Amino acid sequence: MRRTLTILLMLVLMFTVTACNSSSAEPLEAERDDEPPTQIEPIDVYMNVEVDYDRVGMAHFEIETNLPDGTSLSVHLSQVGGFKDNMSANVNNGKAKAVFGDTKGPLKGSFELTVYMFSVHQPTDVKAIIGNHGSNLIGDLVKADSITNSNRVVFKLDYEF
Repeated sequence: MRRTLTILLMLVLMFTVTACNSSSAEPLEAERDDEPPTQIEPIDVYMNVEVDYDRVGMAHFEIETNLPDGTSLSVHLSQVGGFKDNMSANVNNGKAKAVFGDTKGPLKGSFELTVYMFSVHQPTDVKAIIGNHGSNLIGDLVKADSITNSNRVVFKLDYEF
């Protein structure tokens, strides 16, 4: 019985050492790849906004941007001493849409549209492109945010209805 246990223990140790020390194992996929990892190009952020004002007084803003699909934007429309509203919009195929209106009637006068993109509040797949703290974003629209220690995007447009 003792001899059987000894033989069994030796076999277990032999298989364990062989399995752990195998030099003929296939390399992992990443180790086989001869190409260096892909480096993401910096994004020189741009935004362009087209405005359509419909018959019932609703303002339709179409925001064109080169931010990645899935990017969450915070869109604000305000009038000094008057109308203020905000909404979220997601980028899809390079565009995001926001619609504003006032229950008191058509929008009239001078307004400021402000579009923000906070890099720390983006989904994981967007952060993979822009960087966890927006470090891959460049250009005139990119601003440092000292509160979140990250980059954010700020676009402003004055518009007259």
